Amino acid sequence: MNSTIISIGQELLLGDTVNTNASWIGRLLSEHGIRCREVITIGDEADQIQESLAHCLDISDLVLMTGGLGPTHDDITKKVLLDYFQDTLVRDQPTFDHIQAIFERRRMPFSVSNHAQADVLSRAKVLFNKAGTAPGMWIEHEGKILVVMPGVPREMQYLMQHEVMPRLTIRNGNGNGNGNGVAYAARYFHLTGIGESNLSDLIIGDISHLSSETVTLAYLPHTHGITMRISSYARNREQAESQAEPLA
Repeated sequence: MNSTIISIGQELLLGDTVNTNASWIGRLLSEHGIRCREVITIGDEADQIQESLAHCLDISDLVLMTGGLGPTHDDITKKVLLDYFQDTLVRDQPTFDHIQAIFERRRMPFSVSNHAQADVLSRAKVLFNKAGTAPGMWIEHEGKILVVMPGVPREMQYLMQHEVMPRLTIRNGNGNGNGNGVAYAARYFHLTGIGESNLSDLIIGDISHLSSETVTLAYLPHTHGITMRISSYARNREQAESQAEPLA
């Protein structure tokens, strides 16, 4: 299974908010043997959301979308999805009761906009959000999976850990031991006192005979040195670690 990530929000493009969601999701996916092919960051514009969704569903098995599910007028993700899938909204009663209880505990008015947060696409499976108000949605379309989540990092992380990854593990196969799925293993080497180009040319040299589609080497330069990461994908963790060993 391979994936793409769509991050929605004008605040991400303006620099008001740092897009930590994409890096967090990418790391979690890689740990479960799911490759991320592309990350797209866009504003709250309907045509951009539709174009990005069509592109990502075309090139990947799994699309993870965050942002635009709030109660204000600029949160348009749900409206765009309605048009894209030619679907209708239904109210998820457990989510409605959950949101109402949150507002009652906080002694805050429960407005019509907040009511609408409990509305989901009729074709979607609800990802119940215990960490907040907006539910996530799991939508299957022509053999592909679209996961729609709030942009609030704490809520997104809760949904990924408790609702999304358990479903993906079943779908993709558990690669951590049963041999039926895809597992990921990584080795990191931390170096200092040498530049990236000299390290590659003078020390490491040609490694084409040791790398492949399933074993790769990446250079990650930073201010105090260089980190090298060996990534390995295989059917289980033991095999992934073993096939990375010659390069390591």
